[in-house]
Amino acid sequence: TKLNSLSSGVAAGYGALVVADISGNVYLLDQDNGSVIWKINVKGEVLATAAIDTKFVVIKTGSGELLALDKSSGEISWSYRSKLPALTIRGSSSPVIEGDIVYATFDNGRLGVFELDSGFPVWDGAISYAKGSSELENLVDSDSNPVIDAGLVYTINYQGNLSLFDTSQKRAVWQTEA
Repeated sequence: TKLNSLSSGVAAGYGALVVADISGNVYLLDQDNGSVIWKINVKGEVLATAAIDTKFVVIKTGSGELLALDKSSGEISWSYRSKLPALTIRGSSSPVIEGDIVYATFDNGRLGVFELDSGFPVWDGAISYAKGSSELENLVDSDSNPVIDAGLVYTINYQGNLSLFDTSQKRAVWQTEA
């Protein structure tokens, strides 16, 4: 399938492929034949791979917006916009769906946890805090995907701060500089 210049990786699952182009268009393609099922412009560049569920496609834009798109129509079901710091790195982490929960890390150095169906914020936590005197020292972007395993969420940010969150306690339980 011929598309414009792509900006995101290819996500695959549940019979669908999802990609985004540099103009902010998100495409859902049939995994078997490559035909475009729907296209929507999300008014922001999508740099990260989408997360796909049976009902939703969850994407994150470079401007810090997390969007859940209806998998059958492409309509926006819910959105969340994080507060961006003054300086960020050009990059973005992919959201991760685990059960009925969406995990996403943001450029403000935080992990956000949301209900998949409603977008309701369940909890969030700081991966690290800005502590320098310059904007470069204060970069806290988390451009790597959260990793979920056995009720724990592993996150890391630009400055190398590794944080481990417990999903049952809904808080960070361990942090170190990597």
